Amino acid sequence: MMQLNNEYEYISQTKVFGIPLIHIKGHGTAKGIVAIDPLALGIISIGILPAGLISLGALSTGILLAIGGLSLSLFTAIGGVALSFYLSIGGVGISYFYSLGGAAIANHCAIGGAAGAKLAVGASAKGNLAIFSQKGYGQTVIDYTKVSAEYVLQSIKELYPYISGWFIELVKLTIR
Repeated sequence: MMQLNNEYEYISQTKVFGIPLIHIKGHGTAKGIVAIDPLALGIISIGILPAGLISLGALSTGILLAIGGLSLSLFTAIGGVALSFYLSIGGVGISYFYSLGGAAIANHCAIGGAAGAKLAVGASAKGNLAIFSQKGYGQTVIDYTKVSAEYVLQSIKELYPYISGWFIELVKLTIR
């Protein structure tokens, strides 16, 4: 029977404010500017449970970016289940501002197979402005398969003039 050795550890000689530039560990916790370990803490962290400014892993927590099966971030989360304050992209995306996903839920704007937000775009959409292709629920509902793209975009701009340009571009791609 083959035995795995999890005792490997690499700590770079280069340090920034006393913190290793790179710390790779096969067990325990890696702490470094770049940290790689099942449990990793660093500016860039990679592991099963990474945490940092940018993190990549199964259960990922990142301030700027988290990518993982379950990801949590203040700015951008990408994953199977993505939770964020600004932008979530995932199978299930939940965010305060923008969400994209199979199931997309946000306070402000969502695009997905099933979307729920003030501005919701999807096959099934629920929101103050629901732009849909199959089912729509809300104050203003627009079946984008029966109206022009220009009408849809004008409706968005009238009701939500603050919407980011990149989000409008995604709506254009969605309603083609």
